[in-house]
Amino acid sequence: MRTPFVNLLFLTALIAAAQPKGLPVIKADSAVVEIRVNGVLSQDTWTIVPEAKPDVFTTEHRGARITFKTDRDSITVVADSGAVHDFIIMLGKRKAWTRVEYRPGYLETLRSAVHFNHADERVIPGFTYQSPEAAPLVELRKAFNLDSIAGQGNEVSRMLEVMHWLHDLVPHDGQHDNPVIRNAMSMIAECKREHRGLNCRGLATVLNECYLALGFKSRFVTCLPQDTADFDCHVINIVWSNDLKKWLWLDPTHDAYVRDETGTLLGPWEVRERLIDGRPLILNPDANWNHKQSSVIESYIQSYMAKNLSRLECPAVSQYDTEAPGKDKTVEYVQLIPMDYHTQKPDNETRQASSSGRSIVLYRTNDGRNFAPDLFRPDHLDNAAFRVAGTAIASPEPSSARLREWPDGDAFERRNAYHLLKITRNLPTAEPRALKSSSKYSPGAFPRRSSWPAIIGGAGQCRPVASWTDTLTTSSLFNWMVPRVGLG
Repeated sequence: MRTPFVNLLFLTALIAAAQPKGLPVIKADSAVVEIRVNGVLSQDTWTIVPEAKPDVFTTEHRGARITFKTDRDSITVVADSGAVHDFIIMLGKRKAWTRVEYRPGYLETLRSAVHFNHADERVIPGFTYQSPEAAPLVELRKAFNLDSIAGQGNEVSRMLEVMHWLHDLVPHDGQHDNPVIRNAMSMIAECKREHRGLNCRGLATVLNECYLALGFKSRFVTCLPQDTADFDCHVINIVWSNDLKKWLWLDPTHDAYVRDETGTLLGPWEVRERLIDGRPLILNPDANWNHKQSSVIESYIQSYMAKNLSRLECPAVSQYDTEAPGKDKTVEYVQLIPMDYHTQKPDNETRQASSSGRSIVLYRTNDGRNFAPDLFRPDHLDNAAFRVAGTAIASPEPSSARLREWPDGDAFERRNAYHLLKITRNLPTAEPRALKSSSKYSPGAFPRRSSWPAIIGGAGQCRPVASWTDTLTTSSLFNWMVPRVGLG
């Protein structure tokens, strides 16, 4: 990976004097260099840039053997932690000072993160949610017939159907800002009129207001990196499930949600803790970006979101038109920060948003229990009381052994049950249909299904697919469930 060559030229004169003497030299006639990492050809295209002093190649693979091979010569170095390897590439008569160094990747950086301080006594505002009977939410619900879109299924399936609907309705566009008027009715109308999309914040705002209109407690959450010089972040939704007694990660940009190895739907900080601990995470297999490419666990969760799960921030009041412009408007945000984050103070600060004119009050806290109590209860991480094969799940109260009945399909929404579970009853009687070979099908980019067969009913027994390959393979169940229709 090349370190960005931005704003480096003005430093050339200052840095040139620091170039080490007696460096190894390799020769090149072509500016294009082949790079191999432990013998494997890198997908990065490397072009010699003599103006960069040095031109830095970074790798996340500690101890890897990095080979630079020009059309005339080659050199191999070992990327050790804390060490840099400099050499010169002679491109004709021009010298290119080149450096190879190891830098921890996003996941490794996250795994070294410090946790939280549950003794933090800083005061933050309580989180509140607008009533679905508020006039703008009633209008939104009726305008888009949200009750019909959500359907008559269980609570989780209704949440997912609304997310799928929005994902199909408005494309993600991360290259442009959102419309000035930032509420669901206005942004959807402008996207339709201008044939445009929304960035992740706009999509999460629209989905949040749709959830509020349906009576769900929901927030849009800005997931932020540790590095304040990194202005790239991602915005998702968390939605409270009364049935599961927990917050759920729902991302309209990628049409994504995350489970653990038992099928339990997870919230953002559970995903963070599992990334740190190296425990399994399962992304729904139809997660995708604009139905053009699949979103996969390695790039979406283990890289991009590993970078952006250092801090979480969301408005204290979740309501319609939260971020509408207005000089007389004040919006309070709460930011959850780890103990090793460099800016712990002030406890709160007020600033003026230059674009909208509204006042912003930012509160900081280290105590995750105030931010989302269900994500930080003492018994949460071991999840020992969750029964996959039974008909009950643990009560949310840490001190209680009380169990409640498992609502139909709540913990295993039928859309992706084939990926996780063996269904030991209500199996299809027909032979699974073969998956047609067509270029318009790609993993994760599936047509939206409005009525798949309900393969989990009542208290159906479930067990991991891995123990069941002799009865019905996951791929054959997949082929049975996916309708053979076009993607249009």
